[in-house]
Amino acid sequence: MRRCKQCETSIDHKRKDAVYCTVVCKKAYHHTQNYQDPTFVEKNRNKAATWRSDNPLQCKTAVLDWHSKHPDRVAAIKGKAAALRRGSGTSELYDLELCVAFYREARRRTAETGVRHEVDHILAISKGGLHCQTNLQVLTQVDNLTKRYKSNE
Repeated sequence: MRRCKQCETSIDHKRKDAVYCTVVCKKAYHHTQNYQDPTFVEKNRNKAATWRSDNPLQCKTAVLDWHSKHPDRVAAIKGKAAALRRGSGTSELYDLELCVAFYREARRRTAETGVRHEVDHILAISKGGLHCQTNLQVLTQVDNLTKRYKSNE
């Protein structure tokens, strides 16, 4: 019995030369192999850069489209960038997906209640806090401003 090169499950295809159980496994295997090859990565990075410079309007449209479809992810990425600018250290604990959940929850609460909610650092960055999911919470804008004012006293 043959085994899939990607997931090691047994292959029972009619084709005798099959080496993958599904197209998904084939794509995953080739993706993994390609991204382990530095020349492949560099060639595609250059190809993408060339396309972006040759097609600035389509590139901008694609970016704006992606931003409109992923507002919580964009907010999380911008939140991390702002925290790094303010001097926050990075942590091995940082997980973008877990941080996105906080921004999604803030947006959901804002839509549900009509009261603006924000993602706040439990321990402020100015006081040595890190920008990671274990140091984030969702507060109303008023509560966040009140907390900020009290911590400055």
